[in-house]
Amino acid sequence: MELSCTSFSQDNNDNFKIAYIDKANDSLVITVTGQRRLMAHDPISALKDGKYVDSAKFMIPVNKNFAGKGQVRAVGFGYPIDSGGILIKKDTVRIDLYFNEYDRHKITSTGWNGTYVIFWRNKTGL
Repeated sequence: MELSCTSFSQDNNDNFKIAYIDKANDSLVITVTGQRRLMAHDPISALKDGKYVDSAKFMIPVNKNFAGKGQVRAVGFGYPIDSGGILIKKDTVRIDLYFNEYDRHKITSTGWNGTYVIFWRNKTGL
């Protein structure tokens, strides 16, 4: 087996294609899930190539088809959303969000960007 430096630096996110949307007060909570690679802390775990299921939540105002900077709240992220947005169309949602890692002088994708099919879990009051 041959390993290269690019094996460890590639974005290996495998996002599932369903976005779960709940209405909570004046917000829509969008939950997306996907597989992530375990971080390799030693040569053995690097070779095992383990994965786990992770999720992310984004909140936007209820009556918005598009929410951009200042309107999207990423739950549990270390940096605020700096650019991009979330677009809801009929039965799909497009997530295209980036945050500014000020300390690293870098604009970074949330890792959850993509188009998802919407599964409404609580649509009461919409």
